[in-house]
Amino acid sequence: MHKVIYYVNNTGGIDMVKAVVGANWGDEGKGKITDMLAQEADIIVRFQGGANAGHTIINNYGKFALHTLPSGVFYGHTTSIIGNGVALDIPVLMKEINSIVERDVPMPKILVSDRAQMVMSYHKNFDAYEEERLGGKSFGSTKSGIAPFYSDKYAKIGFQVSELFDDDLLKEKVVRVAEQKNVLLEHLYHKPLINPDDLYKELQEYKEMIAPYVCDTSLFLHNAIKEGKNILLEGQLGSLKDPDHGIYPMVTSSSTLAGYGAIGAGIPPYEIQKIVTVCKAYSSAVGAGAFVSGLVAVFRMIGAGFQNHLLQCLTAVFRRGQSFSAKAAAGCLLMLHRGRNLGRHGEKGQCPLVHHPVENHAQRVNVHR
Repeated sequence: MHKVIYYVNNTGGIDMVKAVVGANWGDEGKGKITDMLAQEADIIVRFQGGANAGHTIINNYGKFALHTLPSGVFYGHTTSIIGNGVALDIPVLMKEINSIVERDVPMPKILVSDRAQMVMSYHKNFDAYEEERLGGKSFGSTKSGIAPFYSDKYAKIGFQVSELFDDDLLKEKVVRVAEQKNVLLEHLYHKPLINPDDLYKELQEYKEMIAPYVCDTSLFLHNAIKEGKNILLEGQLGSLKDPDHGIYPMVTSSSTLAGYGAIGAGIPPYEIQKIVTVCKAYSSAVGAGAFVSGLVAVFRMIGAGFQNHLLQCLTAVFRRGQSFSAKAAAGCLLMLHRGRNLGRHGEKGQCPLVHHPVENHAQRVNVHR
């Protein structure tokens, strides 16, 4: 996979805070870039998103798929921070930490923002229930609970990490949240109801797991910036999955842009002095639903004839049990384009999609000069 990295330097000075984000729909290779840049960083911060996507890292310890941990956890000199903008799935985080330590990676230094909010088990259930209800009109969710989580966060009924340490508040809140959620479960989804006692027990388990890592990460970063530490902000997914500027509604539920790094990490926006945007030479996206294709521009340029011909070629390919090749499809387009430039008769050749001689290639698909 080919990657292009664009650097935008806003100050011309020392880049103490860098943000790494994706230019496409995710899967651009941000984890590899972050891992590379982390060698010179003191602190790496995940500032948005949850465990619904991840970064693949290959190093001397082996191959790792990270979903919540920042990509710099493999360096002993770094501190990894889960920022307040992250959808914190505590069991997933604990599983990730154990999975890397079990493979001889030194225990990383991890800090979790006391202002981060937690993905609850019912968020994942609601995610699955909604996809089931929508049927053929579903959004292709990963069912990680991300959309219900952010819905609750902005409806002000989510659970913040700091609330785990206020037992009186927690006991009152679980009753209120369960009551509200049970209306939907009973009347919309027709699913089992939430028991407030079970919800309280779940939160107590999360408290026990996460307590050693919790701190005021905004204050920690404030002091780190004053001390001149190098800080790396690591984004998830890509710009075209942003809910405001992406391919809405087939987007994620938190902002994927570098500007959100300041909010999701808890630092002033002017401190982000360099933005690293990673893109790739082809397009892919996780999930279902509409997906913008470069073929749209091709169709407009070449005309409907190419659409018809490509459809015929693909039909022949699948009927023969052949595997589809994007490279072969591009070759089919190239032959057509050459035929168009050379006139109605084109050249004798072989269509790379169907692997048979093609004569008057352009003429056969009614492409006119």
